[in-house]
Amino acid sequence: MDKDFDRLKHFMNGLTAAAQLKQRAAENGFMVEVIILCASIIDGALRIGLVLQHQIETKSTEVPEELVYQRDEDKVILEREIYRRALNAGVIKQALFDELQDLFTARNRVVHRYIISDITTEKVFKIAYRFEKAIELVNDAIWIVEDRQTQLGVGMARKTPRKAPKEDSLKEMDAMAKDKHGAEWLARILEKPRDTHMIRTGGQTWEISLLASWNSRSESACETIGRSNGVGVLQISAARRKTPVTDADLMNFAKGFLNTDSKAKSVTFGDFTGFEIRYDKDNAHWRQWFLRNGTIALFVTYNSDVANKGKEDAEVDQMLATLVAKNSAP
Repeated sequence: MDKDFDRLKHFMNGLTAAAQLKQRAAENGFMVEVIILCASIIDGALRIGLVLQHQIETKSTEVPEELVYQRDEDKVILEREIYRRALNAGVIKQALFDELQDLFTARNRVVHRYIISDITTEKVFKIAYRFEKAIELVNDAIWIVEDRQTQLGVGMARKTPRKAPKEDSLKEMDAMAKDKHGAEWLARILEKPRDTHMIRTGGQTWEISLLASWNSRSESACETIGRSNGVGVLQISAARRKTPVTDADLMNFAKGFLNTDSKAKSVTFGDFTGFEIRYDKDNAHWRQWFLRNGTIALFVTYNSDVANKGKEDAEVDQMLATLVAKNSAP
């Protein structure tokens, strides 16, 4: 059993290091690297899902070694085989399986045929965005299996419920990645600073971390965030009330924006929950978020030309995920 968990620990160190490298690649616009690392992260996450499902079926904490460790002489289990196993085990559904298959074909095209095919760098960016979204869907699928373990009281997830990532957890992740990176000096370079380039607005009610090359300026009604060579603008405004903001309050505020072409989607970004709508109007593409935490409400918008739709979505979502509520009454 100790050997199983030693293998699993080594595996999780590698998965954490891959996520760290992918984050830095995305921040610097290295989309080919993002695609390669996203494919690895998806493969790793699905292997964890298969381990969890195996533990449910066997009512054990056993970790099949073939899923988390591979020697040079071992039979290779390729990514597409992992996709098939995950589908057959019920870890993922057919629609996600089909998307992963298509994305892996796109990944191979980027890696092996970027020069000799008609693929453009713009298409590479769009493929990277699809991979980022696929990671979210895969993570959602794995969480369902984790919850199933917790409900059944079996497996390794039953005593370790998910927690929101706090600073201590982030430091622990850095330590895990450090083991995989191998050299302490390299690990220090790759660690992401946690206290740089923070903006605050609206009576100190919220803060957000900006990615490299993004800047902000304070205006009378909102904070405007963008970059000099960007294609869109992100704006955040805040309001506070004496009583807690509810979903009904958000929906009532959003009525003026909802129409037959815009459907509300529930979202969570950092400390805030709410919903998002998307629509195109007058050759502009709009994303709007109505978010709440305690007595704080945020109205967030992002817009670009329709022709540039989606190009900055991954970065915008990444920044919104760092939203922190400040001085909010429950």
